[in-house]
Amino acid sequence: MKKILFPTDFSAAADNAFLYALNLAKLYDVDIDVLHVTSNVYLDTQEINRAKFSDYLDYLETIKDHQNEHFEINLQGYFESGDLIINMQEMLSKHDYLYVVMGTDGANTMNDKWLGTNTINAFNVSSVPVLAIPKNISFKPEKRLGFASRLLEKERRTLEKLIVLAKRNGGPLELVHIAKDNILDSDAALVKNFWEREFKDDELEITVLVNKDINKGIADFVTQKNIDVLCLIHRDMNSIERIFKGNYSKKLLQSLQIPILVYPEIN
Repeated sequence: MKKILFPTDFSAAADNAFLYALNLAKLYDVDIDVLHVTSNVYLDTQEINRAKFSDYLDYLETIKDHQNEHFEINLQGYFESGDLIINMQEMLSKHDYLYVVMGTDGANTMNDKWLGTNTINAFNVSSVPVLAIPKNISFKPEKRLGFASRLLEKERRTLEKLIVLAKRNGGPLELVHIAKDNILDSDAALVKNFWEREFKDDELEITVLVNKDINKGIADFVTQKNIDVLCLIHRDMNSIERIFKGNYSKKLLQSLQIPILVYPEIN
């Protein structure tokens, strides 16, 4: 049975991310596995942390019942020790997950720590999409999904999954391709035209923006289209990370404050 994996460190950022995990669980009618990993190996401390985790699960149950009066979503807790990413990989290998949902562990000031070390590592190792939630945003359903695409045919499987997610959310899928000049690459133009015909009955809108700075182009797209979640394919992360690290209009970037959904690269 498919599930959602929700790693938590009991922080406010994790609590906020849990609301997004609940929303996905409702959309797909699946349960949530809650993972807490402690680095402390001392037995007495482990027992204290285990008791805290039990209390935290009760707290999440209260949130779940408040948010989901008409949905039956089960929470299963996993208390582990060691490294978060290693434990997460083990969970991914043992269970059938649709998504990993986690709060960012950075200060959320759009500096180098915005995404957080654990979140970046999760992007790198996860075999399923990872939804990363900034610390200080308020939850709202992800109605408008934005997909930063290179207009490559091998992106089709990711595109199809995002169309399904957009439909479940009851909103459109806004695809953006950033071109460096006014003449679209011939291969990209073919893919664009083919997808527009193939998915004409779906709420898919393909936008081509001309901007020599891909980071600025994507930031402008998010603002212009009122995007709720920015969706990326993992191979683009080195470029996209610069959106949140660079000097371009930090006030604008801070105002975006939206989750990022990163899909594994499909070869």
